[in-house]
Amino acid sequence: MKITFILIAILLIKCDSSAQNIEFTGKYWIPEVIDWKSPTTGIPEIDKRKTEGFRTIYFATDSLFYFVSSEQELLDNDSIAYGVEPGFKVYRGNYQIKGNKMFVEYCQVSGTFFVETKIVKDTVLIGNGESPTLLVEGKRYINSKKYTSYSKRKISGQIKMAEDDLLKSKNL
Repeated sequence: MKITFILIAILLIKCDSSAQNIEFTGKYWIPEVIDWKSPTTGIPEIDKRKTEGFRTIYFATDSLFYFVSSEQELLDNDSIAYGVEPGFKVYRGNYQIKGNKMFVEYCQVSGTFFVETKIVKDTVLIGNGESPTLLVEGKRYINSKKYTSYSKRKISGQIKMAEDDLLKSKNL
């Protein structure tokens, strides 16, 4: 009886802390399923493109993350080009992991067309299987290494511009 209780307790502790072992900082997470679309212009060079607008999650530190949103393109070598069309949004937020849940609070801090001021508080479920997943607003996100180095610099640039804008607005 005692051995069974100890085994169950160890299993529960292991399941509860498994998400703590996932490395988030410096990682890019994209939707697991992306519905890439091709235009139908009749021009072969254009029609071969596959694009889709979606959010990417970038974890900057062990408590700070960004959603960056833009039109993105799937390239021939299965990598992703970020920001291939005008327009983007940057959201900034904080997160805390407890067990297999990530508690997040974020808001939009920058954007091409408009900035929503609504603060969002949400709980993200962390799946720690063979490939960890995040369940964000009903969509599964996976860790991705598909961004080109240019795309990573572009994402960093948009985040830096958003942070600079935040600093300017606080100093006014």
